[in-house]
Amino acid sequence: MRADSRYRVVIVGRHLGVTGAAAPLDSYVNDAWGLASPIGAHLALERWSWPGHEKFLRNYWVFAEWAAEHPPQRDLLRAGASREAVEAARAALGCGELAELRESVRAPLTAERFWRNLTGAVERTQFRFARWPAAAQKALCDRPAGGGSGLTR
Repeated sequence: MRADSRYRVVIVGRHLGVTGAAAPLDSYVNDAWGLASPIGAHLALERWSWPGHEKFLRNYWVFAEWAAEHPPQRDLLRAGASREAVEAARAALGCGELAELRESVRAPLTAERFWRNLTGAVERTQFRFARWPAAAQKALCDRPAGGGSGLTR
């Protein structure tokens, strides 16, 4: 876990009711299907198949958001995530609209944050980003200043 995390453990769950009921109160349940995950919910669709379940959140995104800066290689192997994918995902999480999306759900809800959430809701709702970390990093982080939004719709 990241040193600055307020959780001791993150559990990736496919069935939130069961997973949430079994999880300790000091843990975070990360929705693998992207239905309740602020990151997974905004992945660009590659194909339409099962309504609401097309945005499976791969482990490299979970590691990028929650894991220590240098997770052990054995943990990455077990999760099927390469170090390069985790690093690209972590970079993408800190750039542009994706960084703003994370801030909108993770930051303390001050009056200013409430107003920014309210006034940015439509644009944020429409925001989509590439599911593959390298593509997301390129689209969100490698833009020239003032050059396009990096949004995928």
